Amino acid sequence: MTEMSAIFSNMTIEQEKQWFAEQQEAHRLDLEREKTEIANRKPAEHHINCRDCGAFVEKWRWVHKDHPQAIRSGWRPMCGSCFDNYDNYP
Repeated sequence: MTEMSAIFSNMTIEQEKQWFAEQQEAHRLDLEREKTEIANRKPAEHHINCRDCGAFVEKWRWVHKDHPQAIRSGWRPMCGSCFDNYDNYP
């Protein structure tokens, strides 16, 4: 008799292991896709300076100039030290 999963009542332990492996692989692919998207960002298409102090911000914080929030409400990136000055990100 096959052992049933303690987490998923309708799966065997082998099915559970397979499911977790698939989830882990999907997450890895998402991270790779995100890293590629960040690497392909061009400064001319993004707001790249902190909205408070004007310092250059890390590439992963850049906000695309065509983003609806950037156009409508002036949403801009923040550097780490300015971000720490706020309790919540506005």
